[in-house]
Amino acid sequence: VVDGNGDTTGNYTLTLNRLDGDDQSISYNQSITSLIDLPGDQDRYTFLASAEHDISIFLQDQASGTLTLELYKPDGSFVTDCYANGSCEIDMTLPNSSGQYTIVVDGNGDTTGNYTLTLNRLDGDDQSISYNQSITSLIDLPGDQDRYVFIGGTGQHVSILLQDQASGTLTLELYKPDGSFVTDCYANGSCEIDMTLPNSSGQYTIVVDGNGATTGDYTLTLSCLQNCPPEAPGVDSVSPDQGFSNFSNDINVYGDGFVNGAEVSLGSTVLTTQFIDSTHLYATVPPGLTAGVYDVLVTNPDGGIGILPDGYTVLDPNVDDDLFGYAHEFWTDPVAPREGKEMDLGLIVHRQGGTSTLTNVAVHFYEGTPYTGTYLGEGIIPLLSPNDNASTASVDWTPTAAGDYSIYAIIDPDNNVTETFEDNNVVTRTVTVLPTITDTTPPHVDSFIINDGAFFTFSRNVTFDTTASDPSPGTGVRHLYFIEYQFSLAAWEWVPVQTSGWLDYESARTDYPWQLRPRPGIKYVQAWAADGAGNISLKPGFDFICSIPISDIDTIWAGESRIYRFDVTAGQRLTAVLDPTYGDPDLYVWGPPGATGSPWISNKSTGTDEVSFIAPVTGVYQVEVYGYTFARYTLDVDITNSGGNININNVSATKISPATPIIPVNSEPNPQHTLPAAPPGSYSIFLPFVKK
Repeated sequence: VVDGNGDTTGNYTLTLNRLDGDDQSISYNQSITSLIDLPGDQDRYTFLASAEHDISIFLQDQASGTLTLELYKPDGSFVTDCYANGSCEIDMTLPNSSGQYTIVVDGNGDTTGNYTLTLNRLDGDDQSISYNQSITSLIDLPGDQDRYVFIGGTGQHVSILLQDQASGTLTLELYKPDGSFVTDCYANGSCEIDMTLPNSSGQYTIVVDGNGATTGDYTLTLSCLQNCPPEAPGVDSVSPDQGFSNFSNDINVYGDGFVNGAEVSLGSTVLTTQFIDSTHLYATVPPGLTAGVYDVLVTNPDGGIGILPDGYTVLDPNVDDDLFGYAHEFWTDPVAPREGKEMDLGLIVHRQGGTSTLTNVAVHFYEGTPYTGTYLGEGIIPLLSPNDNASTASVDWTPTAAGDYSIYAIIDPDNNVTETFEDNNVVTRTVTVLPTITDTTPPHVDSFIINDGAFFTFSRNVTFDTTASDPSPGTGVRHLYFIEYQFSLAAWEWVPVQTSGWLDYESARTDYPWQLRPRPGIKYVQAWAADGAGNISLKPGFDFICSIPISDIDTIWAGESRIYRFDVTAGQRLTAVLDPTYGDPDLYVWGPPGATGSPWISNKSTGTDEVSFIAPVTGVYQVEVYGYTFARYTLDVDITNSGGNININNVSATKISPATPIIPVNSEPNPQHTLPAAPPGSYSIFLPFVKK
């Protein structure tokens, strides 16, 4: 009803808008340009966030009047707003509420016109910077900021120089380890913070802020001028970078400047650390840490400290549900693509936690920056169970030119899945596209064996033997690439723990020496081959071997399992003897399909555990050592041709035996692994012979 309200007369315009029902999804680090086209209208955007995320919501307003920008909690209650007469920004730490937040752009009466909305997460992607280091980077979205951390000490005289090539004025800010503000400056070209650090030692934070709508390039330089600490090691990455809190987890820490005796820490928790070389440390995360995100620190014996902010995540197995992927499982087919030739892209998506099966999990693929780069397509995973992984359907892409391409995959781009951590859903890798050449047929790995085909070793030092072939008219096999895997219970996946890089085929194909990573148990190794044209085998050769601690005592935490595997022929006897030196470890052996549905068991509370039986079928048998309590032990496994009908089992009446193996007996590392481009081969050019 439009009522004249007595003697009122005249023309009017009536506009009906539905304000709900057409919400759009927006993700961190995304800009959306849209339009308020009718008076009284509003647009709504939703995003998933965890409590206490630091965010920026920036509204650039090209409308006829003033637009309102509003933010609401997951329960619908109001948080805050601002009024954009040109632009406005909500820059805040989210309240203690996780879930789906709602952003409203409101016409505020009769205002109509275009606008651009940008959502940024300001924390969670801190970078490490060391003294005497310069970093060139970019503020690419309005309202964004970059954060850098360094370890500073009381009395150190520092210089922080910002050189600004941006469209406006960037702000340079410094914060103490407790988060309190120290000082700032404004860079219209450049600015510098030159000062002695206050009476606070620890992790300082430098912020380069877009200061509203400012975007553009900059260079940040951190220097120590007086009272300087020892040189800090660089910490680049951790693999795996997350794991459940109820298991220990072996992690590989990569960087530079590591010194023998260096220690890895998660926050204030010092980890048992083994020095591999100046670029690689091997450490064990103990069970029982509080779920959350931790900085990874490396401390050299001279006191130099390097840091990887937010480098490792501890998950709660009873609460968390997380989707993520790895660059080494961002696969292409063929492995070495060619210009002008169609190729397939895909990503193996991992799920840690969860209680029910997900359906139709989407992954979007881009060439170049997500959302603004070239959209390549969507890959779907029809079903993804809790604590499982699966590959997307392939997405076709035909690169038009040779060269290196930055490819991105965005997991769950529309935020249809509620996750504990939303910050690890973007995976990127570089794809090297090779030029067109006559030889496009990949080589083949014909055979690969470890230690002449042995199933176990008491030494970490082993050898590899590989044969590979390149079909005619190929350029010949030129290189090999080895990858060692072990299963991580905390990450619940096969983790690559060591790679060789590309090796000369003739030098590496026979008796190639290799030292297995320290943790005992089953080790899988993949062998890949490349030819002289850069083609890489479609699938690897692989073999496995068990590293058994017969002379060195292994340690296992309560609730954990150590996995060993052996190929056994039907009629052979398998005998496993578990000798505890401390605590109560138990012994379980699982057969291949067709053997038996139940394990052979020895789970006494004290003394030596022993299992011995005749293999009913040929196949792989899985031996599991389970820590009923924290324990130390040695294990001896013997496979003989001797017969007899005696089976040895020692089943406790007070312990509950498992119904299934810790992982399926046929579980193996995924053969879809990202590899670097193979080194260029040598070619012969035949010219015509001319005689004058």
